Amino acid sequence: MSDKSFRAVKEALNDTERYYGKKDVIVSVNDKVFTYNNVIVSINYNIGYMQMDVQVIWEDDKEQISYKELNLHGIYNTNFQDFTFQNHSLIWKDGNNTISIVF
Repeated sequence: MSDKSFRAVKEALNDTERYYGKKDVIVSVNDKVFTYNNVIVSINYNIGYMQMDVQVIWEDDKEQISYKELNLHGIYNTNFQDFTFQNHSLIWKDGNNTISIVF
């Protein structure tokens, strides 16, 4: 587990262990930027795996390209993704995609 990644998620949450609400999620791939507006984001501590889980319900924004076409996933975690927290944004990579959530 990456302690740095774990701390980045906790910092985004102001040192709490969970978040549930609607956020805009930005996906950048190559020269294109997609903004999934008002989608449900759930973040919580998974005690069994000692990781922070980040779930994004991409389907909430039907105006945007399908997340499957961009090869995005619905659940991410600090054991497999490297999260950073910069300029009030939680940022990580999913393949060629860079994902960010402004907090």
